Order: sequence, then structure tokens, then C-alpha cells
Amino acid sequence: MTGDARRWFVDPAPGFVKIPEPFPLSHRWDDADETVGVQRCLAALHDQILMEGANSIAAIVLEPVTGAGGWLKAPTAYMQGVRALCDKYGILLISDEVMTGFGRTGRMFGFEHFDGVLPDLITFAKGVTAAYLPLSGVGVRDHIFNHFKTTPLGYGSTYFSHPVCCAAGLETVKYLLENNIVDNVVKMEKVMVEELSKLVQRHPSVRQARVVGLGGGFDLAGPDGNALMGIHETHEQVALLKKRLLDRGVITLVRGHHIHCTPPLVINEQQIRETFALISDALIDLDHFVTKRK
Repeated sequence: MTGDARRWFVDPAPGFVKIPEPFPLSHRWDDADETVGVQRCLAALHDQILMEGANSIAAIVLEPVTGAGGWLKAPTAYMQGVRALCDKYGILLISDEVMTGFGRTGRMFGFEHFDGVLPDLITFAKGVTAAYLPLSGVGVRDHIFNHFKTTPLGYGSTYFSHPVCCAAGLETVKYLLENNIVDNVVKMEKVMVEELSKLVQRHPSVRQARVVGLGGGFDLAGPDGNALMGIHETHEQVALLKKRLLDRGVITLVRGHHIHCTPPLVINEQQIRETFALISDALIDLDHFVTKRK
């Protein structure tokens, strides 16, 4: 399972091992050649499988596009390599689609960005009801489904298959399909790319930006040009930026040095540009902080 700093605040679940990923914090697999970097990362994962013992590994769980960690899309070769390792050793591949599922990245599901990569299971939530009501679920391939048809689990949940939440999910998915919402995400991605690029060019406090579909955001820079602080840390200037955004009517998720830009999937071009103008204005104070301390 790939990791996240938020797990530090709870007791780690037994039986979970964190695996290396293509975007490490303390080093680079290879800055000059992505292909070499991917192979090194996959080799490290392969070694970990061998050391843990393939027979002891039930599944590998990962996000096809890292969401809360900053909208990082892995190279296709990496995802294909993970799928190949799972096939080689009989390990299930689980795609966490809680943030990426139901159109957020310009595909119905995030794993669809990677040719030849079909997970055995997907987990989903959030977008399945557009957050009107809480609903989550698991999608499985035929070989998993058929197993549990004849070998059911003795497990239930109080709110399992809640009819009102399932109705909300059904109507949301129908709306997505009937109104070509995923097509709108693809079109609006181009506008997001343009507006995020403007932030990077105009503001010394913005280090870099990324977007996949309508899942994106930008990293804040410190006076030295590196990240303002760690993804798990706080900073008084970020608190001020959040206030400046809220004063302008902009509500978004802020995690460490990353400011998320994940608008509703039905948003239009004018609304995107108007909101980025507000974000740009809110960044002025942070720009002053960065430039004064260089």
C-alpha cells in the first residue's frame, strides 16, 4: 500500500506494508530518464515482494492518480509494471478510486488512463453521489465476484445498501452519463492547465502546478525556491492564504504546501477563470513574504 502522512495520527493497521512509489520525497529514481526511473522503482517493489514473501501478500493497493497527496499521475509503464508483478505472483491489484472515480480525472475511473491496466478490485465513494449523501462501494472483476457467490462472507453492515443513498448514487451516475459530464471535464482540463500555468508564471510563491482532468492544484514555494513546508506541516503564511481565499469566497482543500483546485465537474470556462483570478489576488501576501526573505 502506498502511504500518506495522515496515517501518522492513528495506530497503523497490522499487516500493511508501505511500498516505494514513483514520486519519493527524499530522492529521485532518475531525473534524466523516466524509463530508467520507472524500472528502478519497480525493481525496488519486486525486491520488497520477494523479501515479504509473495504468498503472504493478498493485494497491492494504490491510487491511479494520487489525489490528496497532490494530483500526481504515475507513468504508464509503472502502472503496467505493477500489474505485471501482481500477475506474476498471484497478487490482487486494488485501485483506490475514492477521489479519482466517476469522472474527476477525465475518465470514468482513474485506472483507465493506463493502457492494459485492469485492477481486480476498485474502491469508490465521493463522486458516486456527488457528495449529496454518503455512499461507498467496491467494484470487482468476475473471478472475484464468482468466488463470493459460492463462498459468502459472514459479515454485514448496519447501513449496507441503504436505499436512499443507493438511489442518490443511481441518479448521479445517470446524470453523468446522460449529460456527458466526463466530456466536459476533458474540455475544462485545458482551461485549468492554462490558468494554473499563469499562477506559476506570475507568482514567486507558486512553485509548480499539476492537473489531471479537473483534479489539480499547485505547490507553494518558500524563499529558497523549494516547497514552503512539508505536506504534513503547518505554516502561518498558509493560514493567512486560507483566510484570504475565504474572504474572496473560495473554499478549497489545503494540505501542507499543496493547494487543491478541484471544482465541480459541471463547471464552465468563465467560472474557472473567475475563480483563478480570485486565487491570484489572494496570493499577493504570500508573494511578499517569499520575495522579502530571498
